[in-house]
Amino acid sequence: MKHLILFIFLIPTLFSRADQWDNLTHEEAEAVIVYLHDNPYIFEYCDCCDNEDDKIFKVKLVRAFNAKIVICSWNSEMYSVEYEFETLAEMQYEDDGGALVIEIPYETFETTHTVYMNYTWGLNAESKKAQPLFDSIEYNFYGEDPTPCKRLFEYPTANDLSEVGKFKAYKQWYNNYVN
Repeated sequence: MKHLILFIFLIPTLFSRADQWDNLTHEEAEAVIVYLHDNPYIFEYCDCCDNEDDKIFKVKLVRAFNAKIVICSWNSEMYSVEYEFETLAEMQYEDDGGALVIEIPYETFETTHTVYMNYTWGLNAESKKAQPLFDSIEYNFYGEDPTPCKRLFEYPTANDLSEVGKFKAYKQWYNNYVN
């Protein structure tokens, strides 16, 4: 009976699609730390977590800080990058590459998260749009196809976040790097 119960609980794992790319070499992890230092405003999402059609519905714009290199939780020969963050806004992903602010939390919170090279998006210096980190930082563990699964999308303007006066640092970053 115990084996049957265990089998029933393990069935969902056969169909899970978790493919977060958090296994980095030490050099790649160091490059992520440098990137986050210069570009702390990143988007976090998981396109397979809350839906079944592999489509992004919401992304969170966060400010990353206190990033550090740790041993990868599932491969002790690799590394991951963890960081603390505060949420600035939740945004709706649009298929045309736009993102609309749909909620700005008035009480932000800090927590810890892991960088996933495919689900963490940061600034593309040329297009001034968000792109997956595997396109910003050399990461070839899963092949060299640099095509993101979704279109690049816009960062909100500083005015879009003006309701929350605490985020003057975002305005300065936006004006220096995006605008």
